[in-house]
Amino acid sequence: MEPSPPSNSESKPGLIVDLIEGFQAKRQFSRLLDEAFSVKAETHFFDDFPIWDETFSPPELARIGIFSKSDHETKLVSCAGVRLATMKAGAREFKVGLIGAVATHPDFRAQGLASKTVSFAMSWAQDRGASALFLWGSEYALYQKMGFELCGEQIRKKLAELSLVKNSTPIQRGWNSALLPLLQKRSFGLKLETHDLRWLSAHRSVDWFWSGEEKAPTAYVAIGRGIDLQNLVHEWSGEAADLRSLLAHVLAQNPQAELLGSPGLFRDFGFDFDPATVEFLCLCKVLDPVKIFSAVHPAIPFRAKPTRSELLTEWSLQFGNSKPVSMSEHQLARTFFGPATPVSGPQGQIVPLPLWIWGLDGA
Repeated sequence: MEPSPPSNSESKPGLIVDLIEGFQAKRQFSRLLDEAFSVKAETHFFDDFPIWDETFSPPELARIGIFSKSDHETKLVSCAGVRLATMKAGAREFKVGLIGAVATHPDFRAQGLASKTVSFAMSWAQDRGASALFLWGSEYALYQKMGFELCGEQIRKKLAELSLVKNSTPIQRGWNSALLPLLQKRSFGLKLETHDLRWLSAHRSVDWFWSGEEKAPTAYVAIGRGIDLQNLVHEWSGEAADLRSLLAHVLAQNPQAELLGSPGLFRDFGFDFDPATVEFLCLCKVLDPVKIFSAVHPAIPFRAKPTRSELLTEWSLQFGNSKPVSMSEHQLARTFFGPATPVSGPQGQIVPLPLWIWGLDGA
């Protein structure tokens, strides 16, 4: 699906919102991101986030910019990227939008331009069927005003605190395209397709280790990304014994390394953790709660199609509570994706849904 351009309405005199297209605009896009994120000399933002680089981008992705236009030049002064993805929740799936590459030139900050580009990104994803939006950023107050809320759960634990034993299985280093089938076996997280190999393999600052035969790896780990995942093992799975061996190998090379994952993943592999150390995973805005609920729990009928404000009341009435319950937009995100008190029914746990967005999925 070709992205349709935002409306070319001017937010302020001389400022125009449009898709980032053409050689000059794309070069400005790269330069603006490098400056905004203060990347090290001889490196680039796209080294860590190649998904926004046109060379590696998957389908259904848009780059949105605000341009300052004069008689002499057209300059990109603010930007945001958005892509569509499919979220897996066990055997069920629903469409989501991931927003990233948000930056504004210092001379144009405090004018609401980031809010405008992100708003266009939100509309772009919603128009294409996204039921929820996810993003990462330190500007919590800004995103909260736009309806986003901190949600999900993640654990960081030092490898040195885990019980790890290195076995005799040979360990290889570097990206291997045969890892994709293992990545695709994840029961939740984003669904990966063959075209995702392009951007997965393009991360210049990620260090991959894997065990097994070249065409049939048995386990893998990936550590590092220059801007935001230093010393973190953020991709990991496979045969339990080989996985522990890989982690022991990483620990021997990097005593400061930590394991990043969801509480569920830690439990699945027998890694203990202190519940008090659980952190939020990301920021989320739920766009269509009914579509998400119907996708994940198709066997649970609604007596009537609820509105956003009626959804929790409908659950409460179906599962034995007599008092109606209402929730805000912000409560909705945590109800769906945690941390939240589980709601159970005849089918088992209804919410929160299993949520994990792996390190390289983070836009």
